[in-house]
Amino acid sequence: MVWARVGVLATLLATACAAIQEYTFTVSEATITPDDYARPGALIVNGQYPGPKIEVNTGDIVRVTVNNNLTTQCPIPAGGSYTYEFSTEGQSGTYWWHSHYMSQYVDGILGPLIIHNATAESQVLPYDEELVISLSDWYHTPAPSLVTHYLSRSSKGEEPTPDNALINGKMNNGCKLYVPPGTSCNPNATLSEFTFVPGKKYRLRLINTSAFANFHFSIDNHTLTVIEADGTDIKPLTVDRIPINVAQRYSVVVKANQKPQGYYMRAQIDIPCAAGGDVGKPAVSLATALVNYQGGANTFNGSVNKKDHLIDCQDLDYKVLRPYYAQNPPSHPSQLVTLNFGFQLDPNTAIKYAYINNQTYMANFTNPTLLNIWSNQLQLSGDQYIININNAQWVDLLLTNNDASEHPFSFPRPHILRFGNPLRRDTSTIPPTGWTYLRFLTDNPGVWALHCHIQGQMEAGLSVQIVENPAAIRRLPIPADNLALCSYPYKQVTKRHHP
Repeated sequence: MVWARVGVLATLLATACAAIQEYTFTVSEATITPDDYARPGALIVNGQYPGPKIEVNTGDIVRVTVNNNLTTQCPIPAGGSYTYEFSTEGQSGTYWWHSHYMSQYVDGILGPLIIHNATAESQVLPYDEELVISLSDWYHTPAPSLVTHYLSRSSKGEEPTPDNALINGKMNNGCKLYVPPGTSCNPNATLSEFTFVPGKKYRLRLINTSAFANFHFSIDNHTLTVIEADGTDIKPLTVDRIPINVAQRYSVVVKANQKPQGYYMRAQIDIPCAAGGDVGKPAVSLATALVNYQGGANTFNGSVNKKDHLIDCQDLDYKVLRPYYAQNPPSHPSQLVTLNFGFQLDPNTAIKYAYINNQTYMANFTNPTLLNIWSNQLQLSGDQYIININNAQWVDLLLTNNDASEHPFSFPRPHILRFGNPLRRDTSTIPPTGWTYLRFLTDNPGVWALHCHIQGQMEAGLSVQIVENPAAIRRLPIPADNLALCSYPYKQVTKRHHP
């Protein structure tokens, strides 16, 4: 299922006067060479990886028609199409769209989603141009094989280790790494390149689209001024490097004020967070790109890596990331939800699964929770881990990590509030044996996934569904195209009477 992160929550907010921005995505399988190695089984959109950029203004309606040329199963059947439509009213910032069916985004079904708000952006910190920078780990083995291995006894619960790291889908050194037998590798890959005009200020929209890797991002000899985190405008904060975990986004402003020559852009995998992989630390842990000054010397001599200290496996301190536009949460929430998570061996299979409050999530593609609730079906699956919250109210959520590794948890709901500042973001890193505390308003009826965005761990069950206002869900006008998307049983659902 190709899913824009803000798309589902905004579907019912369309306004008649908004501009409609239309896109057509064709998904297909191909062999691509982002890092020298000719990687078969990659999934590309419109013939490219990363996929096309969606770029709109706040308030626009986005209409994306997806044509599925894969030989896969539902939600979008092989050879079929489906059109997503959603409003961006009340939202702006840096996002990304990606498939959330199994592990497809790891193989390439992803791309940036940029929502501009010219009025708000101009107030925070002016800049001259902007660039989208995607950071990603990369695997020479197709994701389905990686997931099969991970969810087996032989993995002992250790995630597959990335073979490489990419900036905007490019890196080299692939031939020096693991190359599966019977495949080819030619050492001719290039690095991503960016041109800076001396004196200009550049907004870099950073997006971590990895399956596993947490990065430290920097540009040699330059500082980064943070102005956005996960769609929230931030009071300018200048740093040398910035940590960015899976699914997180930051905008930083960089001034081209150094000696005109070449400098290295770096995305360094946070090794202590990745060292638990099944073959130890990644063979290549650094992705680089080239920043060339227009008219500058053709040299990288004097390009010096930053040496400041960042705390491993943690986000930037939320107490120093202060929203530019303040929103104060109520002092007394209506409900507290406490979730404790970790990993355990299944006594029957000896496979390590993730558990939240002693329940592990298993995706059910034949009976989606949203349609079960909408159609008043009574047999909600016990392995879906569903938390029902009735009516609109402020809810506190305490997530406690009983694992020795960090976990970037995503919750695609607007205005999630972290305390102490409060910082509003949708993806928060929970440190090893640590915790995080969130507050959010349940004012958007639907089924929302709160999950770890490390892909293998989500496949292992590290997810929970939060259902907002089930009674309102039953009144939603779900489109017929959605009900008819596949030939699964819910296509013939008969909506039961509900008092």
